[in-house]
Amino acid sequence: MKKMIISAAIMSVIIISSFGVARATGWIDYSNREQSLPGSAMVGKNREIQETPETNGSTEAVKAIGITDTTTEEAPQTMTSMDDRYYDRLPAADRAGGPGIAGSTAAEPSKAETGRSYDPSDLVDKVQLGLTQEEVKEQFGPLYAEFSNGLDDTPVWRYDYRGGKPLSPEEFTTNADEVDIKGLVDGTIQAQLYINWNDQGTRINSYAVYYMDREQAVVEYRVFPDGQTREMKIAG
Repeated sequence: MKKMIISAAIMSVIIISSFGVARATGWIDYSNREQSLPGSAMVGKNREIQETPETNGSTEAVKAIGITDTTTEEAPQTMTSMDDRYYDRLPAADRAGGPGIAGSTAAEPSKAETGRSYDPSDLVDKVQLGLTQEEVKEQFGPLYAEFSNGLDDTPVWRYDYRGGKPLSPEEFTTNADEVDIKGLVDGTIQAQLYINWNDQGTRINSYAVYYMDREQAVVEYRVFPDGQTREMKIAG
């Protein structure tokens, strides 16, 4: 036991002597002591500087190594900022708040705001019972598909719309006599106008407009030969 105490004492003397030699030879420089981090300065749970007699209220040393005094400065925002390129790669849930806000809980745009919904009033205002084929072409143009009604073999014209403009019928050559529910739902088209002609094929006998409403349901607006109207959801 005595040997251990003597050995410890000898080691202490050697360390103190070495420290003195290092200071004397200039290995240890105290000239910048105020800018070094005091050994007794402590950082609290909230990364706040806990002042001790050695710090003298100075936080310059702590700032130098990247620890921010939150009592005097705002916390760094680098963890939540991002450039537009990174923002574009994020999932929709993280992009909802806009660039620079990761993981925002803001609501995603509703489907009604994606451009698939359509206001049919423009078509409904233009088409009327009794219009001739020439008048229809003047109102809606020459881009239509033509086929026969499967029930009475009367002629039918179909106009397809997207972005408020008629589409070339060559883009939709299959199942011309069926409403394109899938196209309306996925936004390939925004509306379809079906015009049923009379037996002679000279005047509009009835017509129907199919479109996607703001609740994302496919709606049929139909005008019968006697002028009665019906509007009903057929899908969604």
